[in-house]
Amino acid sequence: MPSARCGLGLISSPRLRRAAEPLTARIGIATGLVVVGGLSGEGGAREHVVVGDTPNLAARLQALAEPGTIVIASSTQRLLGNVFRLRELGRHQLKGIAEPVETWAVEGASHSESRFEVARAAGLINLIGRDDEIGFLVERQHLAWKGQGQIVLITGEPGIGKSRLAAAQAEHIASEPYTLLRYQCSPYHTNGALHPFIAQLERAAGFKLDDAPEQKLEKLEAILAVDKSRAPAAAALFSSLLSIPFGDRYAPLALSPAQQRRQTMAALLDQVEGLARQRPTLLFFEDVHWADATSLELLDLMIERIRQIALLALFTFRPEFEPPWVGLPNVSTLTLGGLERSHIQSMVAQVTGGRPLPKLEFGRSKPRTRARFAYAAKCVWEFRRGLGAAGT
Repeated sequence: MPSARCGLGLISSPRLRRAAEPLTARIGIATGLVVVGGLSGEGGAREHVVVGDTPNLAARLQALAEPGTIVIASSTQRLLGNVFRLRELGRHQLKGIAEPVETWAVEGASHSESRFEVARAAGLINLIGRDDEIGFLVERQHLAWKGQGQIVLITGEPGIGKSRLAAAQAEHIASEPYTLLRYQCSPYHTNGALHPFIAQLERAAGFKLDDAPEQKLEKLEAILAVDKSRAPAAAALFSSLLSIPFGDRYAPLALSPAQQRRQTMAALLDQVEGLARQRPTLLFFEDVHWADATSLELLDLMIERIRQIALLALFTFRPEFEPPWVGLPNVSTLTLGGLERSHIQSMVAQVTGGRPLPKLEFGRSKPRTRARFAYAAKCVWEFRRGLGAAGT
């Protein structure tokens, strides 16, 4: 997965586009075992030698790729799942490889706004055993919709159902008019200032990889929720934040780095508040334990800012994160623990379709033991994949 993200970053790099002569890259990715040997080359060109079928396959895929594209093999496609948008390229006979290879082009990150939504696309089971927690969120939502903005901190171990619980709240108000804002933190961007906010703006605007700067600016202007008098200034700040050149479309940002940082954060808060003043807003900020320091600073300001608007914010994070907002007047905490045995049995029944798990016997060699173990392992895998949906 990191290799696909890196590849997308390389082919869309502004440095390639801003070169005196436009440059393009071709990328091939394969997954498997490799053998890393000693160093070769001299001076700064010294590097480890990597040999094996996998780097050979990656080289062949690179040769197959069109300029500005990424081509992957089935070994990588299985690992990527729904995290990226893939386009099937068919089977190709590659030099030095006996059998035709199934190939895909990586077209971009998934349109899903969170890790949970990506997993949900594969099909998850119903929410079970979280009635009290849902009731608690509904109470906070009623307060928020009255203009008493609320923050709920949802904490628990990985896979315990934090995101599923937040999604259940959205399902509860699906028939009501409201705005959904989703911010997803990432372990790959813990040092990237304001990454969750940048990604949310890009998704909301509907940016595409091949959009020209003018197209991106038009899309960005279309989603601004600030009043007309402040729109050009906000657009200029957001354009700079998103690294979109705007030429003479807006007045130059004659600001020091500290001033620009401060005004950008204020513009982001204005955007959230503007949307919430148009209609009630449900905000998800997921995996806060991976948030960068600047985003955490902005959340500090947001919690104070939303007290007088119709906004319910749900922050999810793992137990190792210690939120500084506990005890504030408009902040509540939900700690998710394990479920009762009966709830777990209901979950297993959903995953297996009501079929009982086979009893495994170890220590003896039985003809069907391996098949039974494979079936049980599959059930366990499906069960674990559904944990986030069920709340355990």
